[in-house]
Amino acid sequence: MTPGAIELTIGQIIRRIPDLTASGIGIDNPAPDPFARARQFAQQQKSLLEGHEAFQFAFNWIAHIDASPTINHKYSSYDLTLIVHESYGHTTNGALIAAAIHKGFAFERILDTPHVHFNMCKASIKRMSRFMDTSPPARFGLH
Repeated sequence: MTPGAIELTIGQIIRRIPDLTASGIGIDNPAPDPFARARQFAQQQKSLLEGHEAFQFAFNWIAHIDASPTINHKYSSYDLTLIVHESYGHTTNGALIAAAIHKGFAFERILDTPHVHFNMCKASIKRMSRFMDTSPPARFGLH
């Protein structure tokens, strides 16, 4: 996709999900001051819109993922960004969410976080991961 097409696509998705930013749905560690929080949100959304390469990496990876009839709770959108990073290059949580929505995946928000779960097939994710035999938290040193 061209940078212009990517920006248009992300803009369309933001119209459907107005809270979508580079961090995900909402922002991570929001500032306590409402004015600072609004600036932070605007910067994060601008970063998502301008993150053409991050979207393209996620989009290319997701092209190899099959849908599942149910939401997959094993991998969060954040876990998937780490896999994409290892396979293709740096992406953001928001870019991955936007690319997955563009590809037609259903999602479910994870409470009190900017992350989501998708209806992505576990076998497809494992096939696209070079870290097939460990769970996401152990694989990336997360607890």
